[in-house]
Amino acid sequence: MITIKNLSKTYQLSGGKTLDVLKGIDCHISKGDVISIIGPSGTGKSTFLRCLNGIDPATGGEIIFAGQNILDKSTKLNKVRQKMGMVFQSFNLFDHMTILENVTFGPIHILGINKKEARDRGMELLSLVGLADKADVMPRNLSGGQKQRVAIARCLSMQPDCILFDEPTSALDPTMVGEVLNVIRHLADQGMTMLIVTHEMNFARDVSNRVLFMYDGGIYEDGTPEQIFNNPQKEMTRSFIGSIRR
Repeated sequence: MITIKNLSKTYQLSGGKTLDVLKGIDCHISKGDVISIIGPSGTGKSTFLRCLNGIDPATGGEIIFAGQNILDKSTKLNKVRQKMGMVFQSFNLFDHMTILENVTFGPIHILGINKKEARDRGMELLSLVGLADKADVMPRNLSGGQKQRVAIARCLSMQPDCILFDEPTSALDPTMVGEVLNVIRHLADQGMTMLIVTHEMNFARDVSNRVLFMYDGGIYEDGTPEQIFNNPQKEMTRSFIGSIRR
C-alpha cells in the first residue's frame, strides 16, 4: 500500500545550521497492517507520520501511495489526504460546529455527498465510537476522550484507505485513554491499515502486527510485537524496552 524509499527530513536552523530529523528511512506498509511506532522522544516519530501525507514536506526520498509519489510536485496532496487520514493528539475539531457537523463537513463539502447521506453515515460513525447521543453537542461540552473519538469518526467519514495516529492518547487523562484505544482496536479488527505513534506499550503489543522502533531519525528495528518486546535484536531496542519495564 505504501512504499517509503530513502525518506529524509532536514530543518534549516539559524546561523546556517541544519537538523537532520529523518535519515534515509526505507519501509513498506501492506494493506491491513497495524503498525505501532515507538521510541524515545525526539527521534522523529511524529515527523515521520507528518511527512507521509505531506503535512510536513519531506526533504528527499520517495513515498509511493496508490501508485503516486507523494513527493512529486504534480501530486495533489488534498486527494492523497482524503485516502490517508490523520488523527492528531490535539483533536483539531471545529469548535463552532456540533459533533455531527464536524463529522459531515468533509463528506458534504469535499466528497460532494448529499446532506442526508452524509448525516446518516455520520450517525453510523458516531454510533461506532459510542457518541450517537452527542450528535448535537458542541465540542466544548465533551471530555478529551470523547473529542478524540469524534476526531476518529470524522477521519473515517472521508473513507480513508489508511489512518495515521499521532500519539492519539497523549493529551488525555489516564481514565480516558482506554475508550480511545478500544475504538482503534475495533478498527484493527475490521482490517483498517493504521500507523500509530504511541507510548502505550501494552496497547502496541496487543493491537499491532508490526512494531517499528525509531532511534536517531531512522527505523532502528522492525519486527513483530513478540520480537520487539520479548527478544529485541539490537542494543538500543533492548535498552529502551528495559527502561520501560523498570
